[in-house]
Amino acid sequence: MEDAEAELDHARGLLALDDDARVRRQITELMLSVLKDTKRLPDMEEVRRKVRTHQDLNRQVTVVEWLQEFMKRKRGLDDTTRRAYESHVRLYLNPYLGDIRLDRLRVSDIAGMFDAIE
Repeated sequence: MEDAEAELDHARGLLALDDDARVRRQITELMLSVLKDTKRLPDMEEVRRKVRTHQDLNRQVTVVEWLQEFMKRKRGLDDTTRRAYESHVRLYLNPYLGDIRLDRLRVSDIAGMFDAIE
């Protein structure tokens, strides 16, 4: 009985992460999908991070995809700054981190990138 109550509290906590009906619908779809695949509810912190960063909860975004969107949104950059950002993304971030799903990016991945660059 305690397990069922804990799972219910977990589900309620996930749904309470955002008041927007569209986001709650995405959370519900994510919960159903993850339950079907793993028989467990999604990790609270992972879902919270996705909600906070306005990610589509049911889409697995890679670092490359996120960086492309990031660069599109940086409209007010000086040309020199934009070129520097694009260079860093092209030469370092994409080759070392690009294929990693954003929700699975860890500090150790970034540390590994810096070690490889050294």
